[in-house]
Amino acid sequence: MKLTPTFVMIGVLILGFAPASAELQPPIEELAAMRATDPSALLPILDRLLAEVGPDADELYAAHLHRLRCQTLRDRGEYDRAREDAVEFETIARRLDDPLLISRSLMLHGTIDAEQNNIADALDRFHEARRLLETADEPGELSRVNTAIGVAHNFALDFVRARRYYEEALRLARLAGDASLETSALGNLALAVSEIEGPEVGLPMHREALALAEKRGDLHGLALQNGLICERLMQLDQLAEARATCLEALDQATKLQLSRPLAGLRMTLGDISRAEGNLSEAVAYYETAMEDAAGVVPGVVSALHEKLAEIKAELGDTESALHHLQALMALREESHERERQSIVEELEVRYKVEQRERQLEVMTLDARLQEAQLRQRTLLLLATAVGLALACLGALIAWRGYRVKSRLERELDSRNQELEQAVEQIGRLARTDSLTGLWNRRAFDELVTDELARSKRSGRPLTIALADIDQFKALNDRLGHQAGDEVLRALSDRLRAAVRRTDSVCRWGGEEFLFLLPDNDTSAALQAMERVRQDLAERPLQVEGESISMTMTFGITPVDDDIDAAIRRADAAMYEGKRDGRDRVVVAGLTTTEPSDDAAM
Repeated sequence: MKLTPTFVMIGVLILGFAPASAELQPPIEELAAMRATDPSALLPILDRLLAEVGPDADELYAAHLHRLRCQTLRDRGEYDRAREDAVEFETIARRLDDPLLISRSLMLHGTIDAEQNNIADALDRFHEARRLLETADEPGELSRVNTAIGVAHNFALDFVRARRYYEEALRLARLAGDASLETSALGNLALAVSEIEGPEVGLPMHREALALAEKRGDLHGLALQNGLICERLMQLDQLAEARATCLEALDQATKLQLSRPLAGLRMTLGDISRAEGNLSEAVAYYETAMEDAAGVVPGVVSALHEKLAEIKAELGDTESALHHLQALMALREESHERERQSIVEELEVRYKVEQRERQLEVMTLDARLQEAQLRQRTLLLLATAVGLALACLGALIAWRGYRVKSRLERELDSRNQELEQAVEQIGRLARTDSLTGLWNRRAFDELVTDELARSKRSGRPLTIALADIDQFKALNDRLGHQAGDEVLRALSDRLRAAVRRTDSVCRWGGEEFLFLLPDNDTSAALQAMERVRQDLAERPLQVEGESISMTMTFGITPVDDDIDAAIRRADAAMYEGKRDGRDRVVVAGLTTTEPSDDAAM
């Protein structure tokens, strides 16, 4: 499942904004107010004030100057400079040994991690801040940290868990009587509810958060909530009201120079223009959004390349469409590689932990065995010293020791077998997709290496096919995330049953699947994939008692020594089929195979 771009941009900014607390000195309060109204004018003032801070200056005052500059730079997408101020803020807070100040510094640093997709680091900082505050009577600060943890779980697509943190943050904000924190928690809760229960349920909550922001004169809150309301209205096909709301939010975000929301708002306006049939205007919005998102919002850049490729193809600008497709493929490859490395590292860590646990068990058994052997020798010596009168007793003791030793040796052998089985199971987990049970990319790398070697020895052909579910996002949005996962599992069972035993099916990522077809040239592979395509188009999937009609587009190519080049050719052929209308099989370098008349489009 995927987060909508505006959601990704705005969620973290909501948690990051909070006005200065009442205990700050008046100059800091005035500077905090400038951040909400004129951040461009604020930065030079902060630079000058920090340059003038001497070694004998008030460290608390300097800490808050670093905090304000960090927040302002983060809002503008200048993350490297913002992180320097976050580190300095945390250093001063720890030197002052102030738990409240330390928790705020950890929160601020964590928001930068979250906005740069370093979710694990962000959660570490947020939970450390939460632990510091658990013994303090600070419901407002606990509300802020719960909101931050919820946003991090949103990035990880765990909306149910995020919702629980947002509900707790809202309760604490109301307990603290802080309208700013209530606006933040309510707006983020509306995001999670929209993902779980639908936009029609989340929209009234966004409007309630907007009313709170208007009452407080919170310009940040107005811009962010208007942007979210625009997106919900577009999801509900209320395009005219969505456009008016987006334009209002765009004007507000432009005045505040909020780079992340600007990119998302312009992309949403492009979506609205496209839905209204105004393709040229949509292209203009998308290209401006690309400038806003470059180097700041990686997820939005990928989405924009995909949208521009599709719309350029509709306008007949094939060269530009190809450029955007190539850029999208490169970004996806980087994302897949990061995902694969993360999975491998997680499995390796899990294996090492289990291996150490097994080693400790083996060492414990070995110590017990040595202790039993020592006890046996002692008893034997004692029996010898006592003499022949105790020979029978000594023999009995020796036999008992032998039985203990045998039992321990059997236990040691059993533990070793369990260790071998655990290693084997970890190997299977590392090669299997957890959702569908199909082979994953790691398994494909091993399979294709063996098949390439066999193909060279035998001289028989080797072919691959890359397939993608047509319009799966729309299906997923209609059914919901859980049903979408069930669809992927049912489809995987269908694909596994549709190929030969010698063929392999891998989940390549998201809704993409890769077929490895040994002893098949492109003609045989074309026939095999066409059978799979027709079967899927003619026989809907049965998921939770509902018939789900869907189609897939396939790209086929033979494999030579360079498997990466073959995958790129298959991917290009598949996207050629997408541009030509989907639900078809395309051989790299050949014309598209048309679908049958009764195929589901």
